[in-house]
Amino acid sequence: YGNYFYYWDMALSSGHRINILASGSKLVLNKVEYVYKNVVNAEANDKEKIINSLKNGDSYAIRYLEGKSDLPELKSVTLSNDTLIFEATEEIKVIQFIGQNGVLKEKLYPDECKASYVFKEDDSYIRVEMNFDDGTIIYLNPIVRHQFQYFFDPSMSEMMKERTWLMRIVYVFVVIFFVRYLLSNKKEEVDEDKGECNK
Repeated sequence: YGNYFYYWDMALSSGHRINILASGSKLVLNKVEYVYKNVVNAEANDKEKIINSLKNGDSYAIRYLEGKSDLPELKSVTLSNDTLIFEATEEIKVIQFIGQNGVLKEKLYPDECKASYVFKEDDSYIRVEMNFDDGTIIYLNPIVRHQFQYFFDPSMSEMMKERTWLMRIVYVFVVIFFVRYLLSNKKEEVDEDKGECNK
């Protein structure tokens, strides 16, 4: 089972937006075999569109019993002010809301297809785990909230070439000045030593 979710939460808590990716692998827990896969919301069955959806977090992971075909699905996720509303195609048995540093912020037993969560002031992100009666679990990608979007989305960061070169030039001048300062002090010390010997 590993510490996958621990490392995921640590990355998210450090400001790195990492979307979930299930590899289609199988895992045996208590002699029961589960399958992990990704459900991708892509416009078409096209390689580039699927990759873009995965990068943008327009997908979720699902764990289900080996051989099961009639699986619950995520129907919708909506944000109304600070309230997140989730809806599935089947009744949700347990839904967990996990936030900064992997802390369980709230755990609900809705026994219906909908559940909601109100963002708290200290929530930088929330990720959701939906548990169903048949043992299926849906893992949603994190929903992040930060005043600077690029803090969580490296793809939005930009390389500022002019400022980068300016800083490099400044560093070069600082190093040159520092070296010259050290050399001039060294020369003064040498001159002082020579003067003492000539007395």
